[in-house]
Amino acid sequence: MEKVKKPKREVLFKNNSLVDILINSNYLNISQINENDQREIFKDLSFTQAVQSRKGVILSKQIQIICKNEAIKETFEYLFNPDLVGQILETHLYGLNVFEVNYKLKNGFYYPILKQRDFRNFTLNENDELIYNGNGYDELVEDKKAIYGLFGSNFLFKNGDALLSKLYFPIKLKNASLKFWMEFLERFGSPWAVAKTDSDPDALANEIHQMLNGDSAVIDKEEELNLIQPNTKANYEEIINYLDNQIRSVILGANLTSQVSSGSLAAAQSHNQIRNEIAEQDGQIVLFVLNRALKFFKEINHFNDELYMQFFNEFDPKNELCERDLKLFNMGFNFDETYIKNTYNVDGKLVKEILTTNAKNKEIFENKATLKEDFEEDFIDKALEQKEYLQVDEAMAKFFKEQFEKTIKESKNYDEVFEKLQGSFSSLKQADFEKYLYMSLVNSNILGYLED
Repeated sequence: MEKVKKPKREVLFKNNSLVDILINSNYLNISQINENDQREIFKDLSFTQAVQSRKGVILSKQIQIICKNEAIKETFEYLFNPDLVGQILETHLYGLNVFEVNYKLKNGFYYPILKQRDFRNFTLNENDELIYNGNGYDELVEDKKAIYGLFGSNFLFKNGDALLSKLYFPIKLKNASLKFWMEFLERFGSPWAVAKTDSDPDALANEIHQMLNGDSAVIDKEEELNLIQPNTKANYEEIINYLDNQIRSVILGANLTSQVSSGSLAAAQSHNQIRNEIAEQDGQIVLFVLNRALKFFKEINHFNDELYMQFFNEFDPKNELCERDLKLFNMGFNFDETYIKNTYNVDGKLVKEILTTNAKNKEIFENKATLKEDFEEDFIDKALEQKEYLQVDEAMAKFFKEQFEKTIKESKNYDEVFEKLQGSFSSLKQADFEKYLYMSLVNSNILGYLED
């Protein structure tokens, strides 16, 4: 008898599946992720939404170039565009984010032009010097020719801790699950028509096939036809939702900003705060890279004036900082004009103020604006200690109590009030009286605002 040859069957062991390979694999170095895998990660909708949410915190802020030269200021505001800032904000994805620096001559100055390069072609040596290996051999990058940002760098990850290496597994597994689920639905998603007959099964099969392509069919009453709907207990939606949450958590810091289904408003606000704090860390990298470019500009052009970059968010008025500065001011601290303008983004000339106390021990601000060009800047401070002012102050207090209201009501304008008051204080010079009258009126006006 001839030996029956059985067809060989391929056995797929469990540890050969995609899931086991991904789970059991060691840490995937960022350089091992090719361009196709990177594009697959960047096309993921959950990834895109989370990255844009993280970037949006910094991109919503306005860039401020602090420089007295308006031409230089306007040029850098144009060069430091939102697209460049967005590229710098991707540093957390690559760990090491490198920008080539080219220089362009304009109006007698060489301006740095930043161009993002492939991070996989760069590394840091033992001396923390930037090395380019895109040509097949290591080459030291020249000074002022490149600027790089680092994220999560330590002794384990000298080139930074790239989030793309952490996102590779959940996105790869998510796409594999989606592919399997779509193929499963395509093959088994439609109902199965199962018929029973004692006559010709082939003929009935043809009739059922025609029935499925049409709207109706007629069969013998001895025959039976059932439609079986596929059913499975495997919930692939939960797997995909879990992976989406993991993707958002890696980028946004395990928060509820993108997947709130239930819970308190306080919890959502707390998690949103975490997202903002993580984004602020990215903002520090942006400040480092752009201020480094400004430093190159100053060194190459021998520019010694003040020049640096900072963020200002018009939607964040810094209320807490403002309250703190106000308390310090009330305690007697004076703030520099530059600090006030840069911190609160205000223009104009600062009107200097001092803190004083009135007779009722109420803290009020006393205006120190001058009436004439020859007035000393602190003439009010000096006047408060003069003997003549003390005499006027005592006489004015008595006069205000008895006649000031009556004088104002009977007068039609300021000049008339001034003439009547001057008559009551004929022993004073007109210039001195103007000083004291002005201080009294200003103090009364400010006190009225405070009591309002």
